[in-house]
Amino acid sequence: MESFRPEQAACPECGAKMLQSLSQYPRHLNGAHGEGHVYIQRYECPVCHKTHAVLPDIITPHSPYSLRFKLEAVKAYFERIVSVESLCADLGLAISTLYRWIKKYQDHKALHLGALEDIETPPRDFIVQFGEPSILTAMLKGFFAKFAFSFFQGKGSSSHRHRICQLVPS
Repeated sequence: MESFRPEQAACPECGAKMLQSLSQYPRHLNGAHGEGHVYIQRYECPVCHKTHAVLPDIITPHSPYSLRFKLEAVKAYFERIVSVESLCADLGLAISTLYRWIKKYQDHKALHLGALEDIETPPRDFIVQFGEPSILTAMLKGFFAKFAFSFFQGKGSSSHRHRICQLVPS
């Protein structure tokens, strides 16, 4: 959150500057180290009065699971050390959830790398590089800038009442 500057941020709806702090709300988060809450800062545009939540890069929009947790689950799947059933039981996930994450991961890997590099890069090799936080942050920032939605989020829906901005440190 340190790099987000509301006075410099533009409203995603109308483009106005100088977003004003409105409130915070707790967000439940299931992560690799257990469960907890993260407080999400909300801002309001002084022109159109739309509200916007600014998420830290550890959060996947519209999901109770941290990005790191999802990446670790998908990585464990590609390492094939245990069966899918055992992996899901250990993580407390439905098998369908894991397969949905794998599909989303593969789709976004292909988007990020492009067709040729995607074919040449095994899924596990791509995910292993994100163990380094600075590499993950750079990838998230580049992915969001290029596609206007977050890695592991999907294209999202415009029907949400509050617009969500993915915050990635500069």
